[in-house]
Amino acid sequence: MQQLCAVCSRPASDFNYGVQSCNACKMFFRRHVVRTVPLRPCTVIPTVHECQCCRFQKCIQTGMTILPLLQKTGFHKTIQTLSEWNYSRSITIFNCYPTDIDLTVSTIISGPVRYTPRAPYLDFQSWAYTSTVTTIDFMRKFPFLYFSKLQDQEILIKAYFVKVGSLCAAFRSYSEGNGLLTFPDGSDVLPPGVKSPDLEDLENRIRCRLVGKLTELQITMEEFLFMLVILFSNPAIPNLSETGRILSSSYRNLYTSALFEYCMLTYQKYGPTRLTDLLSLSHVIAKHYEDLNQYFVLLQLNHTVFQIDYIVREGLDLL
Repeated sequence: MQQLCAVCSRPASDFNYGVQSCNACKMFFRRHVVRTVPLRPCTVIPTVHECQCCRFQKCIQTGMTILPLLQKTGFHKTIQTLSEWNYSRSITIFNCYPTDIDLTVSTIISGPVRYTPRAPYLDFQSWAYTSTVTTIDFMRKFPFLYFSKLQDQEILIKAYFVKVGSLCAAFRSYSEGNGLLTFPDGSDVLPPGVKSPDLEDLENRIRCRLVGKLTELQITMEEFLFMLVILFSNPAIPNLSETGRILSSSYRNLYTSALFEYCMLTYQKYGPTRLTDLLSLSHVIAKHYEDLNQYFVLLQLNHTVFQIDYIVREGLDLL
């Protein structure tokens, strides 16, 4: 009896990447994973093989395994790609400002972000806005995001863009020898005009804890880049679909393995210890996020006036 492709139900040619599939679906899956070719947006059409997004999701749902294809990429190439994306993010945040002033997470996911040269001076609200937009724009470059359903992309980005942006800002401050978390021009990451002795300890933790941890670790650029993506390729986020969890888990395993390889080559017998120390950074970032969210909630409870755009609020759990 003729075996059918688990993805499109056409005649299968072989057992590929863990499932019976036709040659067309095998090549489609491999092409997008290996070449990291973004999928066209989902369209409502009758058959799964006509919609790239639905077809790729079906490949994952039927059990096609992505990790063996990912492992063919050496960690040197992975570092190079991460460096290029991070460099582009840095250049953008230093020199540009979003053309559209009312962007949301969903609108950024749905289309390209347009930028114009930024003004010489930005206030707190403007820095918070452009930092958020450039961080989200950076995050959506990663395959485990753009291979995911739009709903999963939104869940992942909302859960992590504040943490990713904070880690990027902390690494910039650490690299410049600055012990405080600041915006690119050196201005404070907390709103101006807040004068409350009760908040001083919380403010100091927000400004200093994350940068202090990077200084303690003496983290390298390569380690920072790996930890950045390991941070938000988290399959344990609530409400993530099954395919979203599989994609996030596969890419997190890839980047964790690459970081381990880097640690073993760089620190040799101390490599495993170094990896453990680096992974502990995730806990510090989580505490930083808790402090930041608590700070803005307390401002709300104290009826303190502060201005942050809707897109920034999407990453916080405010009242």
